[in-house]
Amino acid sequence: SEILRRAGAMMDVPGVRKEASTVVQRALPSILAWLDDEGSGRDAAAAALDFIKAALVGHPAALRPRADALERSLVRAAYGRGVFDTAARDAAVGCVAAFPRIGSAPTANA
Repeated sequence: SEILRRAGAMMDVPGVRKEASTVVQRALPSILAWLDDEGSGRDAAAAALDFIKAALVGHPAALRPRADALERSLVRAAYGRGVFDTAARDAAVGCVAAFPRIGSAPTANA
């Protein structure tokens, strides 16, 4: 996660954007598996959510191909990890809030 945060600050350096996107895209299936596995424990969920938040803030375009799966996993994490695990719920909600808006902006007539 720390590497993604640092890479997000250096997007103007040639090659950083592409390499960071590759890291995000390769790691995301494993990260989502950690997040979706209720038996993975709080530490794994916290690490997964930290990675996702760093990717959402610094490299949102890299997440676009798996946006639907990511959104489903985040909502499950927010509602499915148990009422008493507020840290995971709060982190998942923070990730959902950082999720880029996809589609057109609402119109004044809507």
